Amino acid sequence: MARISVDLSESQDRPVLPEGDHVCVVKEIKGPVQGPNAPYLKVTLEVDEDTFNGALVFDNVTLSENAKWKSANFFRALGAPPTQAVSEIDTDEYQGRPVIVRTRNEDFEGTPRPRVAQYKMHDSVKQWVEKTFGATKTAPAAPATATTSSTPKAVAPTGKPVFKL
Repeated sequence: MARISVDLSESQDRPVLPEGDHVCVVKEIKGPVQGPNAPYLKVTLEVDEDTFNGALVFDNVTLSENAKWKSANFFRALGAPPTQAVSEIDTDEYQGRPVIVRTRNEDFEGTPRPRVAQYKMHDSVKQWVEKTFGATKTAPAAPATATTSSTPKAVAPTGKPVFKL
């Protein structure tokens, strides 16, 4: 066991992310992880808005037949090819992409925590999908009122599209 000294006298709780639509960047996609009923992806999203910049939102995207709507909503909002079926997806390709996340707060041990209710396609991803695949039949575009910070975090590896926030 390690013993450490920590001064918590000056610490403050981070403000609660309000319910609604938020510009986020996919920070990490882990998995699939085998859950009790089906495999799922563990998704970490980072808010990219001035007021809540850097706040993290976590989601589990279930890969079961019964929850196919959620995985389809997630990947289409990130720019997956707008086809009826996709046989294989490389989750690494979607890390760093911007996405609009609609959140609702749930009570967790007396503290409100944001939960993802829906994913929506960010305008920059929508433009890339339309340019790459033609007209989209995917998630709706981001609302015009979404705010973004001046320093975008969406940086793609060489050879992959870069999306600007």
